[in-house]
Amino acid sequence: MNHSFFASLLLGAVLLLAFRPAAAAEYADNSAIAGMTTAKAYYDVNVDTPAKLVKRLMLINTTHEQLVKAGVKPDFVVGFRGKASYFVTKGDDYILEEDLADKQKVREWVERLKGLGIVLEQCLVAAELHDIEPEDFLPQMTLVGNGYISMIGYQARGYALIPMY
Repeated sequence: MNHSFFASLLLGAVLLLAFRPAAAAEYADNSAIAGMTTAKAYYDVNVDTPAKLVKRLMLINTTHEQLVKAGVKPDFVVGFRGKASYFVTKGDDYILEEDLADKQKVREWVERLKGLGIVLEQCLVAAELHDIEPEDFLPQMTLVGNGYISMIGYQARGYALIPMY
């Protein structure tokens, strides 16, 4: 009886492996982007931890890569506000020592995204609320007076709003 039980388990495992769904990399978004030549998106980046910020920037990059691979030109704007603002500054005065490694990763993603032609905006309302001087932001950042106005403007011009909290 034990032999039969284990044989059934083995057969079940083989069948599961043989008929499992395709890996995520094999899925396509063809119907969602059918006929598109450009994908316009405004990413509202307002995260409260550096590790989340690194993951969000990685996701923006991945989305960019996947659209390019699908033959769609990405037209992205990434708007930083809230505590995310601390991590797009030049110095390390605004963050805890334990967050320095993540801040370096953020800097690397900022350089990479800017190199892809992605617009990176920093809200100066958020900067003021968090006591960050405008001249302390990374040179890749475009400073805007009010990130909400920027969001409104981009949405009015057809950019999809993608909240990243």
